[in-house]
Amino acid sequence: TTTTVTATTMKILQKELRRGYKMVQHVELVRAHWTDVYKEARFFTRHRHYLEFDFMATTEPIHAAWLAWGRQQLQGLVQLFETMSSNIVTLRPWPEWVDFKDAEWPFATAIFLGLHLERNTGDSQQEGKRRSFDLREPIVKFLEAISAWPEAERNANRFELLIKHMRISELEHWLENRQKGVASTQGSAGTAIQSVGNQARGGAMGSGAQLSITEEDVEQSGLRECSL
Repeated sequence: TTTTVTATTMKILQKELRRGYKMVQHVELVRAHWTDVYKEARFFTRHRHYLEFDFMATTEPIHAAWLAWGRQQLQGLVQLFETMSSNIVTLRPWPEWVDFKDAEWPFATAIFLGLHLERNTGDSQQEGKRRSFDLREPIVKFLEAISAWPEAERNANRFELLIKHMRISELEHWLENRQKGVASTQGSAGTAIQSVGNQARGGAMGSGAQLSITEEDVEQSGLRECSL
């Protein structure tokens, strides 16, 4: 093991290895083809809720430096969720970073994390009371860490991180626009949680900000049928 392999990462790796082993068995029994083994994962249709992290900048060097810092901090985000919110949500990070066109920023890259919300926890739920999945604490800790970028002051107003909660329908629309080359706007899809970097947008999230997903969202989206 390594320091970058968390409990969540280990579960993902183990599941993918088991899936691959079963698929190879099906190939040997002529129930599947080798193309099925190497088929691309259905990450962008597997979940019903996602977190989107948009790293944007005015120049390529600033964007590259901002991304490098972001990669370091995102390694700890899964661990933050494991420590603070593992009883209500599990993250499934997508390893590929996705470049996209933004209406305001010349250089923009997004990273996506699938959310698997746990419907049954040890806490008893009051009958008739709608449950809310509050993901605020790990997000605030993450923002505190990423806001400490050593080059932030020198590049003030020339970089930004925008975090969004995306439902699957919104993500499908985002991907479709990206494929068409349509520039993304800040309010085009998803629910923005907060931004970091662009002072005009207010800086990092305060303690009063909240990312929550209600149980009604879960039921309407069919999330109970979604698995990692």
